[in-house]
Amino acid sequence: MAASHRRSIVWIKEEGLDTPAPLALLSGRGWSAHVLGFGYDRWRRFRIGRWIRLSVAIGHVAAVALGWRRATVVVGTHYAGLCAALIRSAWPPARFVVVVHSVYAIPESRERGLLQWIVRAGLRRCDAVIVNSADIGRRILAEQLVASPSSVFLMPDGPPVVASPVNGNSKYAFSGGSSGRDWEGLAAIVRATSGEVEWVIACPAPLGSRFIGIPRVRVLTDIPVDEFDALIAGASIVVAVLLQDRVAGVTLIRAAQVAGAMVIACGSPYLSEYIESGVDGVLARDIEDGAQWVLRAWRGEASATRLRQGARARAEVDRQNWHEANIRLADFLERIDRSRGSAESRIV
Repeated sequence: MAASHRRSIVWIKEEGLDTPAPLALLSGRGWSAHVLGFGYDRWRRFRIGRWIRLSVAIGHVAAVALGWRRATVVVGTHYAGLCAALIRSAWPPARFVVVVHSVYAIPESRERGLLQWIVRAGLRRCDAVIVNSADIGRRILAEQLVASPSSVFLMPDGPPVVASPVNGNSKYAFSGGSSGRDWEGLAAIVRATSGEVEWVIACPAPLGSRFIGIPRVRVLTDIPVDEFDALIAGASIVVAVLLQDRVAGVTLIRAAQVAGAMVIACGSPYLSEYIESGVDGVLARDIEDGAQWVLRAWRGEASATRLRQGARARAEVDRQNWHEANIRLADFLERIDRSRGSAESRIV
């Protein structure tokens, strides 16, 4: 019984300050639970913003490793979790288990660079990984970056709360984001459809120039998250054109499904986990096919209406599944905590 009073979890987020659902569940089970986050929105428009975000996350990790909060489990979003595993391996007094949450990409073994090294070395030194894509989970296991399949927990992103649209009377197609996007592919779709379609594109400032000179396009750069969500909520069509090697754009797709937009996506192999093509959205074969689907949806073809209805229905089912998955994740974290005795023996 005494051991149960020592259970303490710290969840380190790269951005945001809200409490993750599993953390709230563990708090209700008697855990000492803490969130360390970062209000990143105001830094988003600066080029050094992401480095500030990374520095804050590493600072939080270092503070916990030095004894702040006295965690038995540390869950860290991407680089926060990876750095927690690396710091623990270099600092023997840090006797907590490490769970890496949300790995965005697995660099190829031939890739060189500090960030690539952090990803691979951090995964090899952590105790467990939470992934939002089965595809990336399989890649982690195939490259033997974690000990066993029991160390990987699949937690698909849940449907978000619907935001209020920016302008409920306007009709537009929307795309945007930051990492993992195929901006050249998106620009090609926009050019091919701009004769009819009104577009709103939200992107980092250096990328806005790709859309200069294309008619019927409004480009917004480095906008706050709330405004981004509101633009998704008001869109008739939402397009996600992604790179092959990244899990990205999930928030964009999920929010569009909840809002009942026509979702058209192509690129990354993980997309089939979030979109059933022909039922609740479209997985385009390529850029040209994506452009054709945008035009069909804009013209109001019956198939687009059916797919919008399917997207809303999927969001309702997925919301319930997400709640149940959070309970299983809380159970998973408790199991990982029970393993910390063996983890301590490894690092002593």
